[in-house]
Amino acid sequence: MTTRSQTDISAILPHWYPAKWRVPRASHLRCADDKLCLPSARGGHAFRLTPRAHPSPVLGSVGEGIEGPIQVVYLSILLSFLVVGAYLVVRQVLARRELEEAAKVFGDRVRSGEGSGEDYLELGVILLRKKLYTQSIKNLEKAKKAWKGPQEELAKVYNAQGFAHFNLEQWSKAAAAYKQAVELQPQYVTAWNNLGDAYEKAKEWRQALDAYNQALVAEPGNSVAQGRAQYCRGKVERMQLGQ
Repeated sequence: MTTRSQTDISAILPHWYPAKWRVPRASHLRCADDKLCLPSARGGHAFRLTPRAHPSPVLGSVGEGIEGPIQVVYLSILLSFLVVGAYLVVRQVLARRELEEAAKVFGDRVRSGEGSGEDYLELGVILLRKKLYTQSIKNLEKAKKAWKGPQEELAKVYNAQGFAHFNLEQWSKAAAAYKQAVELQPQYVTAWNNLGDAYEKAKEWRQALDAYNQALVAEPGNSVAQGRAQYCRGKVERMQLGQ
């Protein structure tokens, strides 16, 4: 007996079985895109067993769309840093050049023997900015000897000298110079703050507090003196509690 293939079912149906209900051969169970389909019971189009594949969203194109603006932002930030860095470098070079030129001008004056007290002061301040503290002190000493201007203006010389000693960590000499400055000019707030700073380095908290209080007398709203006075006041109070 001849066996029939499972896909040839329509061949064994009665002749009166409606043709439209007959199951087509397996070769006819393929849709246009070669996907397996089932015939419709009403003889219409076949039902698709496998849903038509929809194209998945292309993530690469979205990433590329975002990547462009981000690259622009990064490049803008990098360019800004480069511009700022170049500006700072140029500014430092120009400032250094100005210092060198000024040092040459005032150096020539004092070497010629025609330098005034103001010339020695200017040269001393220039050497301070160049961090040549020992040389600065020598010129500031000469400025005091050659000074012919108002005595209260001599306070600037003592303040500069105190700053040089301070950077050499000579706290007592720095404090002595600052004290001379405020004696000549009692309203010299910067010198009072500098004196307080020198006393702080020497851990003389009461003297530091007094100096900052004097700065506040001269300028009540001075933020530096306010902050440092509060700190030194706390130190003094703890010292008193420890006694």
